[in-house]
Amino acid sequence: MNSLVNEIHHDAILESTSKSPHEDVVKKSIHSKSSELLCARLVELRKQAGLSQRDLASKIGREQALIARIELGERRVDVLELHTLLSVLSPDPEKEVLSIFSALNEIAKESESHS
Repeated sequence: MNSLVNEIHHDAILESTSKSPHEDVVKKSIHSKSSELLCARLVELRKQAGLSQRDLASKIGREQALIARIELGERRVDVLELHTLLSVLSPDPEKEVLSIFSALNEIAKESESHS
């Protein structure tokens, strides 16, 4: 999972149009395993769909920088945004939501058992 997070970080820097890729422009701020899982899954789905961050942003009427911030965990996704993203990224958005929530429940159970 850490290599995927590093890949997300790398993609966001390469696709950013507002800053030089040589600057330390993006800081990871994923605050939990749950956030990390959601971010990684969104990146995976985007790549499976063959879309760049810019392509995805265009399809949902937003800017590429927003997609980068979401994928980096710098901005949380609300339920309406998740619905919009999954409607573009997944052939079966409802099944994808169930899969994501199932994985999030597993993370919650792991946290409880370590408490």
